[in-house]
Amino acid sequence: MTDYEAHLRDLVHRDRIRTCITKAARGLDRYDADHAKEAFWPDATDDHGTVVGPAFAYIDGRSNTVWKGVQHYLMNQTIDLDGDTAHVETYFMALIRPLSEDRSEFTVGRYLDRVERRGDDWRIAHRLTVVEWSGATAPAPADTVVPGIEKFAKGTLDRRDPSYLRPLGPERTAP
Repeated sequence: MTDYEAHLRDLVHRDRIRTCITKAARGLDRYDADHAKEAFWPDATDDHGTVVGPAFAYIDGRSNTVWKGVQHYLMNQTIDLDGDTAHVETYFMALIRPLSEDRSEFTVGRYLDRVERRGDDWRIAHRLTVVEWSGATAPAPADTVVPGIEKFAKGTLDRRDPSYLRPLGPERTAP
């Protein structure tokens, strides 16, 4: 194998690993447990602070949580490849809007993942969530802060969310 071929192989592996990490975040944000589980091996474990144990149990429990909204922002990422194992550090910020309050909570931290390749598939085998800091915004009616915000398409925490539309097209007309 040439250096070019080896580099290309590593790029493909890294891309599949990044896709795995983003799939977990998207599945959790949309309360789509099946989608989130595609990012984890069935025997995967998750240390999520208040919940430590099987990753699928965490995902199922998390899918039953009801918030007005939740979004994970994934940022800096390092991927250390070692054969069929990769150690991945991904910085994140999670924004959460509780049902009962007009404020937003945020958590900033890092996901430390051991990702394994089994066959041609890369998935998370173990996740440790490291929290660096967290906080909350001052109360404000979030849907009225930006003029005209009510005219935008609205997201949902399930498969009715516009991101699932295939093909995506001009379903709406301008207000």
